[in-house]
Amino acid sequence: MWNKVEQCGIKCLAQRHNTVQNNFQFNFSLIPGSRENGFTHAISSSGVVYSISRACQQGQLSRCGCSEAPRPPTIHKDWLWGECGDNIEHAYKFAVGFIDKREKERNYPRFSRGLARMLMNLHNNEAGRR
Repeated sequence: MWNKVEQCGIKCLAQRHNTVQNNFQFNFSLIPGSRENGFTHAISSSGVVYSISRACQQGQLSRCGCSEAPRPPTIHKDWLWGECGDNIEHAYKFAVGFIDKREKERNYPRFSRGLARMLMNLHNNEAGRR
């Protein structure tokens, strides 16, 4: 949770709703469909991917381990490659199942506001994972 609040403070430094400058208490009752709510969905989703991928890499989770991806060609040749990268693939799949499940479980009528909000939330979740 605090990771999200810190990121909000960094991203919104010049905004009037800056979390750091206004001593903001994180509020879960953000207005549905607002930009702030979209940002919250995105940063939450990215936080799950980050946390799971790091936990996999550090051996803290039993169902995943280091990434098996080869050394990226963009890494400078002088840099020592430890061959144990963050398991982003596993974390991404986990986040899709964990974060998007609640949205996908609901059945909204076609062309309803609820369906539009669900699709928007799924879009914002995906933006955060990327």
